[in-house]
Amino acid sequence: MAKITTATTKGAGKTPAAARPARRSKPGVLASLRRYLLESWAELKRVNWPTPREVSRFTGVVLITIIAVAVLIWMLDVVFLYISTKAFNL
Repeated sequence: MAKITTATTKGAGKTPAAARPARRSKPGVLASLRRYLLESWAELKRVNWPTPREVSRFTGVVLITIIAVAVLIWMLDVVFLYISTKAFNL
């Protein structure tokens, strides 16, 4: 059976400094920034970019969707305006 002990003194259970592995120093801010930029650039090279035809097609879809939603909102505004003027006799 395993012996269970509880630490009651301050610092009990800590690993002695000699037994701990040496700490690595953190890289500097510029080194971290350089690494981030290099990894970002490498990731951007792997991106499958859309063709100009796909970009124009997607742009058209977005514009048509925006126009359709704007017309729908305008129609709802007209309907609610009509209902509110009839309900409140304005």
